[in-house]
Amino acid sequence: MSHSEQTRLTYANYLHLKELLKLQKPKSASEHEILFIVVHQCAELFFKCALEQSKKLLYEFDRNNVENVSTRISRLTAIVETASAIMKYQENLTPFEFAEFRPALGTASGAQSEQFKRLLADSTRYREAFVRLLQRRRLLKYIDEPEEVLNAVRRVYSEPRFSKLMKIADALYDYEEAFKDHRWQHLKVVRRVIGKAPGTGGTSGLQFLEERLASSIFEELTLVRSQIVNIRSAMNVRKRSEADEQRKTSKLKK
Repeated sequence: MSHSEQTRLTYANYLHLKELLKLQKPKSASEHEILFIVVHQCAELFFKCALEQSKKLLYEFDRNNVENVSTRISRLTAIVETASAIMKYQENLTPFEFAEFRPALGTASGAQSEQFKRLLADSTRYREAFVRLLQRRRLLKYIDEPEEVLNAVRRVYSEPRFSKLMKIADALYDYEEAFKDHRWQHLKVVRRVIGKAPGTGGTSGLQFLEERLASSIFEELTLVRSQIVNIRSAMNVRKRSEADEQRKTSKLKK
């Protein structure tokens, strides 16, 4: 860019607003379709940002940059949360308003989003990257043994010397919660506007989304929380029992 072009730079031409604002092209006469288009275009733009962060996150995992890994995951989570917040705008759409332009969508469906598919595929890679990190830290030997992975994660949460790894584990847990929330927002909108009717892309609609919402990427991070609660409860019971015994012994001595 030349110096003269830089001096002429404005908010509008920097953002290419003239071109951007022409990209919303409704296929129906419904006034509500424009918001539907804008919401999904915005979501795709945030998916673009998420994929950029995802690429850098996987790089940081490979480089063993533990501090940077946590930062990248947090940024990625914030992007997904923003995309979810955008989806909430569609909750104001009534079934009748959606029905005004739904036929114009043809076979187009959110399930066809290539960027979302890539982000989902990357999300499963985060688990593998984290498990390999645990392996490099000699917390486990075989990455394809679920019980061994769970034991390694339990050690991460139990031993203070692994606090940086625990920070990554918590960040991954938060990311999955944000990712599930995005799917939940989509499911709520679908349930609100079409109920149990089939989806436009040939899917079963609500059932299709419910099945995917139930899946978990980092199952160990949920399982270990259950175990921590049970272990802590058992320790508290044992401590109370020991305290009672000490009081009884003390009384007998008196």
